[in-house]
Amino acid sequence: MRIENAIRSFAIDRKHWLFSDTVDETAKANRHELYNYLRYALQEIPKAASFKDFEKLLPYNLKPVNIVQDVVD
Repeated sequence: MRIENAIRSFAIDRKHWLFSDTVDETAKANRHELYNYLRYALQEIPKAASFKDFEKLLPYNLKPVNIVQDVVD
């Protein structure tokens, strides 16, 4: 029982850490509308040929305005 209590906080925190860096939070932090960002990223992923191309699709490398215009077109 003492051991379980001692490690409980690590086990609970581990679950939280798994989801602390989700696309939803990153997109929100970068002022993206989540649906538009995911739609744009999923449309552009097949066009990516290198690591740099994938890196360009990360939320912090995109401006929200560009995503909305590209999705609407």
